[in-house]
Amino acid sequence: MPLSRMVRTRLRFKLHVVRRRLRKRRVIQAVPKLDAKKLRSCSLFAKWPLEALSDLRRRMLWEVYLKGETILYGGEPCSVSSLFWIASGKLSEVPNKREKSGTRRPSNKEEEGVASMETVGSAEHSSVSPHVEFDQTLDTFSAGQFAAGERLFLGATYHRTMRCESDVTGFAVSFRTVQEIQIKWGVPREASVSAAKEIVKKQMLRRDEKPLLKLALFKNRVLRGLDATTLSIIWVLLSPMVVCANELICADIFDAENISFIQSGDVRVGFKRGQQKEIILSCGSAVGLQSFAPSEMPRGRGEGHTAAVAVTFSQLWSVGRKAFSEMVSEMEWGKCAAIALRTIHFHVDDEMLRKVAIFSLLPRSKIMALAKRAELRSVRGDEYILPPWRRPQEAIVVLVGTVYFTQRTPAEEALNNGKTDRIRIPCGYPVAFAECVAGMPLKSGVFAATGALIVSLTRRAMLESLSENGAGNDIEPVVLEAAMNQLNVSPSSRSATRIDNKAQEEALQDMRNYSRPQNGNLPPWKNELQDLCSPNDDVGEMIELHTQVLSTLALQVHNLRPSMWRQVVWEFTTTMRPASL
Repeated sequence: MPLSRMVRTRLRFKLHVVRRRLRKRRVIQAVPKLDAKKLRSCSLFAKWPLEALSDLRRRMLWEVYLKGETILYGGEPCSVSSLFWIASGKLSEVPNKREKSGTRRPSNKEEEGVASMETVGSAEHSSVSPHVEFDQTLDTFSAGQFAAGERLFLGATYHRTMRCESDVTGFAVSFRTVQEIQIKWGVPREASVSAAKEIVKKQMLRRDEKPLLKLALFKNRVLRGLDATTLSIIWVLLSPMVVCANELICADIFDAENISFIQSGDVRVGFKRGQQKEIILSCGSAVGLQSFAPSEMPRGRGEGHTAAVAVTFSQLWSVGRKAFSEMVSEMEWGKCAAIALRTIHFHVDDEMLRKVAIFSLLPRSKIMALAKRAELRSVRGDEYILPPWRRPQEAIVVLVGTVYFTQRTPAEEALNNGKTDRIRIPCGYPVAFAECVAGMPLKSGVFAATGALIVSLTRRAMLESLSENGAGNDIEPVVLEAAMNQLNVSPSSRSATRIDNKAQEEALQDMRNYSRPQNGNLPPWKNELQDLCSPNDDVGEMIELHTQVLSTLALQVHNLRPSMWRQVVWEFTTTMRPASL
């Protein structure tokens, strides 16, 4: 009598079960002993007490798997996942469908953006981030190891599915049970998390899964000002970084010590979760690049407004901000700063200048005239904005960045065993307005520890906007008196300072009038900051300019105080007279 199809199917299934049991019996010779000390040899449990490890061992179950079978599944939730200690045999990772389809790529929208960039289409940029084939990144696990259990301690799922390369035996325990034992015996969570992070970092280094450079250039426009060689060096310097969900990456993206590029995961920057203005960064985006060249204004100040927090388990590649900046030349930084300034939409209004104490008695028209002459400027980190003990040629208001009052250079601080006298300048605080108007030197310099955005108002602009006759020679007495009072200048010093400043201003004006006919074919200055000596100026031109200034000043001193001038000339000729005469 022929058997029905359903009966044949059941018989085949029972035969398969019997054969599997017989194969398992051949595999199982004797259940090996797994004691607490052997578990402690694993870095994940190195800091666990022996009592907790003994409890964990008692809850582990002996399991047998045959060649070709799957033990652990990628993407499986942590609540139902298990830790598997391999006693014998070999396991290997299996690439998922996305990885089998080809190399990893950005999303369609990001691909279109990368393809449309004219400045990021060169082959030399694409060659900086070589791709490692997925076959080279698949991990294998043998006897005496946990099969990729470190990711569970970091709150992440298994990255890939695990398949038996041979008959495998081992001990399994659910991760929920592991967490219960941690709580029962008071084992700190950090005891396993720190070890898990180190394991994942080593995997990242071995796989070299840095984000694609083209994607990083698309997500971070400021990087487009760097040369391909500089980018290559920076990409070599990147080191792995691992953070768990809701872990703080940096408290202030405008004052970050490291610049990090996201490989996987999501990072929230700005407001707290649930608010509408928060920004979520994904693969290729940079965290902390604002500390190098600010490209936006903060949406608020205080805790939570400028912090970067991981939304999910995230892997990043980071480099120190100082090391990053040292790789960038002055020309490259200028390009980066120009790109950053083009992305900022900021208008200098009169309310900002109305907070300046010496301008409090000025009419609104004068304040508005000053606001029109103010400029937004980007400043490089680890450099002086205004050096100490010199008369400032501009006054500033710090908008973004970490800026200090200090009397010592970084080199002098290093010689003093790192002792510093820095006082941080809060954002929005006006600096050097009184000194600039009064022509007095700064007692403390203004030093930018990070990249900063400032509003700059030059001394020339203030003199021309606040002069009584509009010629830029005599500043309004009410402003000058307010500046002197703010600096606590004595009445006797005020008259001398006024005479000195007047002589200098007339000397500079005479020099400009003298130079204007000779340099009539030169283009006009583009901005007020060109009054200052640029490091790129020709040395011969600077010497000639300084000679003209000194000669004009000498003429003014002669006109103001002839008796003092005759005394100085006599002393000079007496000193320089040869001994033979």
